[in-house]
Amino acid sequence: MRILTIIILLFSFSQLHGQESQFSQFFASSAYLNPGFVGLESNTSVAINYKSSVADNEGSLKELTHASIIHPIQKLTTFVSQSAGIGVTFVQEKTGFEGIYQTTNVLLSGSYVIRFDYEGKKLLSFGLQGGLIQNKLNTSDLQFGSQYNPYIGYDNTLPVEHLSQYNNISPTFNYGMVFSKTDHHNPILSQNSIVIGLSIHNINQPKEGFISRSRMPIHFKAILTARKRLQANYFIHPSAYILAVRGSYQVNSGLYISRYFGHELSTLMQVGTWFRHKDSFIFLTGIQHQNWKTGISFDLNSTSINDNPVINTQKFKPTWELSFAYTFAFKDAIV
Repeated sequence: MRILTIIILLFSFSQLHGQESQFSQFFASSAYLNPGFVGLESNTSVAINYKSSVADNEGSLKELTHASIIHPIQKLTTFVSQSAGIGVTFVQEKTGFEGIYQTTNVLLSGSYVIRFDYEGKKLLSFGLQGGLIQNKLNTSDLQFGSQYNPYIGYDNTLPVEHLSQYNNISPTFNYGMVFSKTDHHNPILSQNSIVIGLSIHNINQPKEGFISRSRMPIHFKAILTARKRLQANYFIHPSAYILAVRGSYQVNSGLYISRYFGHELSTLMQVGTWFRHKDSFIFLTGIQHQNWKTGISFDLNSTSINDNPVINTQKFKPTWELSFAYTFAFKDAIV
């Protein structure tokens, strides 16, 4: 019975991991989206994301956790200019019954920045990312027939076979580039800006799975976002994100508005939405004050736009995501 249970769980795992897991607040997890963003951070920063779906009646859930730290490498002349950046990223996904299927990424990132002008208003950042992916079947919370005690029922003190073969670790490598252009290096004084990014993930196609290990597909990602001043302290941000995997495409388009508040314009508020074509709507809002910023988003699946007969729309569950980031304003730059 135990073997049958494990086989069923492993089959379900292979079906789940044929899909791409991603955060709804794309730019709040920028180092995971594209390693080229590591070179564009002007100060040391820490970012955290947590995304979760509502568990169904069978106890199935889905959780995504992200944490990253980025440190810039700069040259200090008349202007503080970006030269490079380094970062560490941690991402963990839990899916299935009680989150039994776990995928963990630990990634190191490095980037090199090319400046096209003296003030650094045009930058091209090349990023390389490498690390480890762990696929794990966490059976610590499962109950097996061998743990049944005829006198007291389930007894967690009874031994269970150690399933070490269901814990696999593989190396992975990602590459990306990001072009950034703005009309002023101070975002409050800037009128217009644009960011374009391209990245390739799972370049070496690491292995996944347990019984029959297969190669993970290469993921191609493209990101575009612009910023345009409407009036006074109001800005509009049209954005797009495209993911391509094995000839299939996921298209996301977004639009949000931001406004500066306060006597010194030290507070920024944002509100907007993303539309994941033929999938879902994402509503988000956030606030930034001085060195910290936080955001919340809700991902609502739309059954009316889903025309894929394979997907059971009754299983769709809304998800929510929280993000927090803090920037350290160190005075000394690395030269």
